[in-house]
Amino acid sequence: MQIGRVVLSSVAKTDQWEEKAAFYSEYIETDRTPDYSPDEAVDPARIIDITDRMDQNGVLRWEAPEGEWIVMRFAYVLTGGSTKHGRKNLMGRECDKMSASAAEFQWRNYVGRIIDSLKVSGSGRLAGVAMDSHEAGSQNWTDGFIEEFTRRQGYDPTVFLPAMMGWVVGDVETSGGFLFDLRRNIADMIADNYYGTLDRLCRENGLVLTAQATGNALCIVADPIMAKSRVAKPQGEFWPIHPDGNYDIKESSSSAHLYNKFIASAEAYTDAKYSHSLSDLKTLADYAYAYGINEFVICASAYQPWLDRVPGNTGGGRHYCINRNNTWWDYSAPFWDFQARCAYMMRMGKPVIDLCVYLGENAPVKILTHRLPDIPGGYDFDAFTSDALHERMSAEGGRIVLPDGTGYGMMLLPRNGELTLDALRKIASMIKKGIRVYGPKPSGSPSVRDAGREAEYARLADEIWGDNPAGEGSRGYGKGIVYWGMPLSDALEMAGVAPDIAMTGGNTKDNMIYFAHRRVADGDIYFLANRKDTPQHSEFTFSARGKYVQLWNPVTGERYSVPAATGKAGTVADLYLNPRESFFVIITDNREELPPVEWYTVECGTRTAVDGPWDVRFDPQMGGPGDVVLDQLRDWTLHDDPRVRFYSGTAVYRKTIDIDPAGDRILLDLGDPGFIARVYVNSEEAGVVWCSPWCVDITRYLRAGENEVEIHVANSLMNRMIYDETLPERERVTYAYPSIASPDDIPVESGLRQVTIVRR
Repeated sequence: MQIGRVVLSSVAKTDQWEEKAAFYSEYIETDRTPDYSPDEAVDPARIIDITDRMDQNGVLRWEAPEGEWIVMRFAYVLTGGSTKHGRKNLMGRECDKMSASAAEFQWRNYVGRIIDSLKVSGSGRLAGVAMDSHEAGSQNWTDGFIEEFTRRQGYDPTVFLPAMMGWVVGDVETSGGFLFDLRRNIADMIADNYYGTLDRLCRENGLVLTAQATGNALCIVADPIMAKSRVAKPQGEFWPIHPDGNYDIKESSSSAHLYNKFIASAEAYTDAKYSHSLSDLKTLADYAYAYGINEFVICASAYQPWLDRVPGNTGGGRHYCINRNNTWWDYSAPFWDFQARCAYMMRMGKPVIDLCVYLGENAPVKILTHRLPDIPGGYDFDAFTSDALHERMSAEGGRIVLPDGTGYGMMLLPRNGELTLDALRKIASMIKKGIRVYGPKPSGSPSVRDAGREAEYARLADEIWGDNPAGEGSRGYGKGIVYWGMPLSDALEMAGVAPDIAMTGGNTKDNMIYFAHRRVADGDIYFLANRKDTPQHSEFTFSARGKYVQLWNPVTGERYSVPAATGKAGTVADLYLNPRESFFVIITDNREELPPVEWYTVECGTRTAVDGPWDVRFDPQMGGPGDVVLDQLRDWTLHDDPRVRFYSGTAVYRKTIDIDPAGDRILLDLGDPGFIARVYVNSEEAGVVWCSPWCVDITRYLRAGENEVEIHVANSLMNRMIYDETLPERERVTYAYPSIASPDDIPVESGLRQVTIVRR
């Protein structure tokens, strides 16, 4: 850390005042402001507004009363924030995110001109507008801010402006309360004036607005669930790694569910690397579907202008691997089919979710892991903020109900007990009508708006939670009940909120089954994903009830019937998920003739390893040695010849295998083929193997006796890029601009390591 200047002052200042005043966007959690005495704070009664004493040239003419005065001049200037990504000739200043007129100006001079140009030229029309995440830094003022603050918050903020510079005005609680209201006002204005205005303009022009309002990084003080509600298609994003955790996509689906939107979108696979296989990407997709996403917008998939250079453009040194120059591209149709099937299923019906988690009003507000209660397995949740609480939620039949008829079984309150009076009033009215709530007794309102109403706040809190609840407990209020101090699992059991999915038997101790549940007119749809590298075999109890259970496989499109029974808690079915496998379970009263499911497991059937040599061709145009005989299957990166060890591309394995089908079902199990493999039997394509359980049915292509098996295997492009970094340019096979590999990188395991014939 380089420190340029240190100023020591004895003036009473608010802890983290720069963050609290939204000069920076940061979560406000701990407050170490000392308990200053009244003499150390600024008495608001002694603050004089002398704005009218300054002339148009900025000269102040004021006869100061007797005594010492500090004259503070408040002005606002542009932040200088520029657009972060784009072509040089299209870069410019960021739009004011709190101004409706600025948003309209931006529209007229950007989208409006594109629309007009397309109309005049007759060359087509726009379908919609997509907005990336906001990444231009914080903003805390705009034209008319004082008037908007007064209208929205109910009081004039002028006297409290010194608090924006860290001064303690009135007392610590009052200054903190004003800064709380300030941040809340900023978040509300961003949602309404920016995203709301642009969505209105899109609708007026027949366009659909998709927006990452405001983005996972949240570098502006915002309420992303509220902001996403103001656009037609709320969007989040997911990456291969999430160093800060990633609930952005959960916020996207939560907003879609709360505000009755058909699509919950996600920027998908951002910064996936050439070392990631399609199986790796499927694991990411499974996680997103389980979090309620039903549209993927592939990040930078078209960001590849070169067809004669592999990989070609790397987008400033980032991989952006999902493009036509990747080694596996020609084999990837099943990967896209899988996503199409999942997105289609995840758009059917309405979501069924057990819990709603109130994140409070303290902007910037976001789902953060350490702020969430310990939600037990088998329960799903949506997160919501104050806008949804007041505008979308009501109580009916003991449930929290949304206008479209969906709802939740229990409301979870913030761990820190922070509630405004308005929020407490609304929650109290809903408890009185019969809902169940889990959370601590509110510790007080952080808002200046609630000053002078402490008696009402204390009365409501005492009526619901009791005079002084300590430890754990529960208490009835009207028709509802509140729980606190106990594990959430205990509260759910006491409240009779049963899990949506329960598992018994098998290896349920280390259960990592993610799920999503949707309800259609004639049944229920569950998406299940095994997040482990080991299989999961358990008896599943689903809260949905139905006479028949079906399994729909989104990888193959196949559908099966599953034996099931009706238990006390719902529908019971015995299910087996391979490592990293996902599928849909359909529960319905409609009978349909489907073949019975046959679980594919490592132990199933009679397994025979295909030993002995294989003829393999490594493409010379990709730097391979041509035809090679491998005495045994093994990882290419262990080969002595660097042309094999660092090979990237497709290698063709050939072998004659003696198989007599004899009426059995014959599968070819490739294990993990080192990314992806296309299988041919007797010159007919049998299928592509790209994800768990890594097998393909070859029965229909076999003949008794000798069968010609040909397996085309594509691996990671990283291996050759690593090798090329050690070679002069004229000897290189790959070309990346900028480079994304180094000689010190570890090659990615490649090629077939096992081939097994499974007879069933």
